[in-house]
Amino acid sequence: MINIRKLESELWESADLLRSGSPLTSNQYCMPVFGLVFFTLCLRKNL
Repeated sequence: MINIRKLESELWESADLLRSGSPLTSNQYCMPVFGLVFFTLCLRKNL
């Protein structure tokens, strides 16, 4: 079974890497990051 806390941590770490170490502009990576925020809100609402 998937450990939700570990998955959340890895997803946020990936988002931080996109934000800090990528040549992408904010409008190019905003949708995946917004997806992570939505995912987190859904998890917290269900827990």
